[in-house]
Amino acid sequence: MGYEKQLFIKGVTEDITCKLCEKVMENAVQCNKCEIWFCQSCLDNSCLHPEQGCVHEYKEVNKFMKSKIEEMMVKCKYHTSGCVKILKVS
Repeated sequence: MGYEKQLFIKGVTEDITCKLCEKVMENAVQCNKCEIWFCQSCLDNSCLHPEQGCVHEYKEVNKFMKSKIEEMMVKCKYHTSGCVKILKVS
């Protein structure tokens, strides 16, 4: 499952959003059959192509997309408890 959008400092664009969980992709991969990007765990837990069987064949996203996600700044997961740290996804 991906990263919660509300943790991100800057707006989240559609191109880094998983099409299954609608969160920012975590461990982003690309389905070899439809070439759409997803979180690896979302793709592993779904059946996108039942007519072809649910063999999950995918590859890592390109370095540009991976870097784009890893360089984004997020609030600490404890921000609701008062933590003010800002961190990179990576």
